[in-house]
Amino acid sequence: MLSLIGTFNIPYQVLIDILKGKIVEREYRNMYEQYPETGGKLVKKIPRLEDVATIIEKQNEHLGMVPLDLTDVVITGAQILKITSYYEMNIMLGKSSSTIIKKCMKKKRSFMSYYYMP
Repeated sequence: MLSLIGTFNIPYQVLIDILKGKIVEREYRNMYEQYPETGGKLVKKIPRLEDVATIIEKQNEHLGMVPLDLTDVVITGAQILKITSYYEMNIMLGKSSSTIIKKCMKKKRSFMSYYYMP
C-alpha cells in the first residue's frame, strides 16, 4: 500500500514503538509526523500518479467540518486512506478487526473531517 511509503526511512521497531505510544527520539517522531508529505513527494515523481500523491499527502489532514464534494477524488480518497491506514497500523500492532472497528466507532469524530450537504 502506497500510503505508508513515507515511513520507509523509519526503522521498523521505532515505528512499532511510535504506534504503541512509546517515547522515541524527536528525530524519529518528526519523521513519522511527516510521512504523508514524504510519501507524497516520492509518488509525485511517478508519471500519472499526481492525484494519488496528493491523496497520500492529505491523508492525516483535518480540514474541519466543510461541505463534502463526493466528486472530489482527492478529498474522498484522503478520507478513505485515513481510516484504512489507521486500521492497517492497528493490525500491525496485533489488534483484532472487531477491536479496531469498535475503537473507530468511538472515535468517529476524529475520522470525519467532512459532512455531506445536499
